[in-house]
Amino acid sequence: ICVAADEGAIKRTQSFANALAMPFGFCRKIRGNNQIKILELVGNVAQKSVLLMDDKIDSGKTLQAASTYLHQNGTRNIVCAVTHGITRQEVFSNLATSPIAGLIETNTLPILENGFDKDLNIVSVAPLLAQKLKELLF
Repeated sequence: ICVAADEGAIKRTQSFANALAMPFGFCRKIRGNNQIKILELVGNVAQKSVLLMDDKIDSGKTLQAASTYLHQNGTRNIVCAVTHGITRQEVFSNLATSPIAGLIETNTLPILENGFDKDLNIVSVAPLLAQKLKELLF
């Protein structure tokens, strides 16, 4: 199941779920006092592998809170996919105790790799941009 980490990721996550022919779900969250709390999970994740999606990792707190909530609701495995990845050291400590098994991110920003002790997959956007440039220019 593809799950949006918050309401801001719903549209993008629905597109991925449709393209992958997977079910879709999302988390509702609130922020306050430098904390993130998941209020609700829409979708059934019990005994399922989850692709948790967000646009970027700023502090890692949204992914940490969402993955913990998903884990508490019976997920089997959680892999995160983000467009813009780890660029700050504090993210490592915020994700270290999360139930996230791995992370897929693009190379749109300079990436910090040292210190992330989970499976990290970096996808280059160069082939996608090159293909689009070929289509537009040639």
